[in-house]
Formats: sequence, structure tokens, C-alpha cells
Amino acid sequence: MKCTDFYDKEKELKRIALRELGEALKAYGGRFRWYTEDDEPIEGLEAPCVCVFMDYGPTDIIIKEAIHDEKGWWFSGQGTDEYASDITFDEPYDISCAFQIQSITEKIPETEEVKDATVRQDQPVMHLSHEDLKMRGFDASNVSNEELARIAARMGDAYIDYDCGFWDDMEEACKYYEVPRLNEEETEE
Repeated sequence: MKCTDFYDKEKELKRIALRELGEALKAYGGRFRWYTEDDEPIEGLEAPCVCVFMDYGPTDIIIKEAIHDEKGWWFSGQGTDEYASDITFDEPYDISCAFQIQSITEKIPETEEVKDATVRQDQPVMHLSHEDLKMRGFDASNVSNEELARIAARMGDAYIDYDCGFWDDMEEACKYYEVPRLNEEETEE
């Protein structure tokens, strides 16, 4: 039975939350610390605690430092259970959910220049048509507009995460959603 793809919705929310965290970190040159170099909490700051999916399962981590620069993301923290002491990770999608990422942003003080890290939500969206699918050899006759929107959203994810290119991303998204291929004669029409 068809239903809302909440996995994709959560990925979209995480992407928005990460863009806002990136904006907040830019106000501090791409790096913010809640702990000193000597591993002492900085007075007046409350370090965020987030749930992160580690190899051995989910664990709560007190974030000591967050960095976002041209190399990507990097977080360091202290685990709160017996399996996790000092932890570093560079995959922000391992943070359990968007509101956990939001909690990191909210613990970064505003500056004179940056008081709000909210990212505008009216960004242009990708245009994708049924004809685009057909042109690349896919049978779009049973693809609904909602499914087409999901394919376009997945293409955006792939482009942002891997920078493959429009047509490559469309191919991968159509395969993911199991859009059947046309036979050769239908493609040439």
C-alpha cells in the first residue's frame, strides 16, 4: 500500500537542520566549542546532548565541538554510556533526527552579525517531467505526480550528497523507485 515516505521526509528535515547548523557555525568561522582545549566546559555555555547511531547502536553524546568547513563536517564529544568515551564522527546523518541537529544549533550563541540561522524554505525546486523519464528510457505512464516529486527529491539528495549530475541522478532515483524501462521501440517514438 502506498503511503508517505517518512524516511525521505526525515532526510529533508535533516538537510534543512544541517544547513541551519552550517549557517550558525559560519558566524564563528566554521567552528564552535563548548569545551576548552583542556577538556573543561566553557562557563556560560550548555553543551548539546544528541543521540548518535554508532557501530554498536545508538548512544547519547555530549557535543564538545562542531566544525563545518570545505572538508565537510566533524564533531567531537563525550559518550554518556560505558561503551562510548571520547568520540569523534564526521557523518552528520548519524545524528538520530532533525530536532537533535536543531538542538546543536540552538546551543550556539548569536553574534552581532548573525542572530538567526533560519534557512529560507522557498528555495527553487527541481523540475522533472514524465517526458524526461520517457526520454531516458523509463515507462512513466504509471508514475503519479507524487511519485515524480519523490524521484525529483531523491535526485536532489543524490546531487547534494554525491554531485553525480542530473541524468545520472534521475537514473538512480528511477531504479530506486523501480520505475520500469520502456522497450526500444517505445523510446524512439
